[in-house]
Amino acid sequence: MSYYDLNPRRQNSFGRTLAGFASPTQATGRDLLEGLSEKPGAKVAKPTVDVIKQGVDPESLSVTGLEYLGSYSWLDSTKEPTIIVPASPPVWKEVRLPFQVPVDTGVQFIDLNAHQFGSRILLPLLQVVEHTRIVNDKPEFDWPSVDLVTDRNGLRKLLRWAIATAADPPRDFRIDTQLAGEKTVLFNRWEERNSEDASERRSYAQGFSNRTTEPAPGCRGATGHHRIVSYNFSGLKIVLRYSVDACLPLEFGDGDELADLVSNLKLGSANKSDRASDFGELNIITAGSEIPQSSIIEIKTRSERSVANFDWAEAYPQLYLSQTPLLYLGIHNRGRFTAVSKDRVDNYIQVAREAQPGFRKLKQALEAIQTLVKEYGLGGRVSLVCKDGELRVYERRSSDSCLPDKFLALFERSG
Repeated sequence: MSYYDLNPRRQNSFGRTLAGFASPTQATGRDLLEGLSEKPGAKVAKPTVDVIKQGVDPESLSVTGLEYLGSYSWLDSTKEPTIIVPASPPVWKEVRLPFQVPVDTGVQFIDLNAHQFGSRILLPLLQVVEHTRIVNDKPEFDWPSVDLVTDRNGLRKLLRWAIATAADPPRDFRIDTQLAGEKTVLFNRWEERNSEDASERRSYAQGFSNRTTEPAPGCRGATGHHRIVSYNFSGLKIVLRYSVDACLPLEFGDGDELADLVSNLKLGSANKSDRASDFGELNIITAGSEIPQSSIIEIKTRSERSVANFDWAEAYPQLYLSQTPLLYLGIHNRGRFTAVSKDRVDNYIQVAREAQPGFRKLKQALEAIQTLVKEYGLGGRVSLVCKDGELRVYERRSSDSCLPDKFLALFERSG
């Protein structure tokens, strides 16, 4: 949603304006090489078109075995980091057109998880998956079989690097990595800034979202909804987290008022299972409803003069990598919205066909990165840094882990 998703020169996929957070925006960005060794290590070679075509149908790559693992939203009215599980995305509502919204203002978070939890960005992901399976009496998730745990943002950055050309080079980026178990690579998102002032970008996206969606029962006051899924990416098992803008109206229960749940942070989880409430470091409130994948909506906005040039080649990979089925595009003139285009992603067959070679390049890049990270072993702390179009590996000077030991133990094979 918002400017980040519409401008292919930016590398961010999350941009909600949240006035409730007290933390100021970052005036200047961090150095891309902060905390890294002075000299880079191996260079990650780009997959070539010839490699893609060699004995392989470029249209054969597919996402299969999609499984919902959990979801959560952040609560910004508590002193300690608190999430709502499973929570629910904002619910789409039909609004009579046209309508006017003001330009977006306030703090805009690029990575809300980093803002809340610093370098342990993946901890909410792991805790929510474990909490969800315990309270739902599901069997243990097979973490050792996973090849990659990542935010969607990391895949999008690597895809842009893999398909970039000299005429359209990729933007610089960094991804911190760590090996867990025998083969699982953890992608820890790294941004130069985790927040900025919305007024830096003249956008009406948040105003549009506020007008066309409403909180689900039990989720008023929640923000930044995240969904966690697993799937097979043509041989690579991936656990993916991504932000969700909205969902179709469903039959929701009345739900408890969030203010009542906040008064007793452990009420929801303790009623379900003491084991779930003890597994992790985040406070968890049980509220909301699990949402089917078929109802997930991505929201974007475009001005009337630029909507004809909407770049499906840029938007499609974002939606495909999270298997988001619906795209709602708000069309406006200086904040006066006159139309909403509603599309099903699977209708764009030609766009999907043209995206396949890029996805194959992404898969090969992920395989090469996995091999590389495994060579550094469990004690290795390496980062992928894309600078001036080249992707190189740097060792981090700190030996800090991106997850506590009890979470890393999930990736070890027992016996």
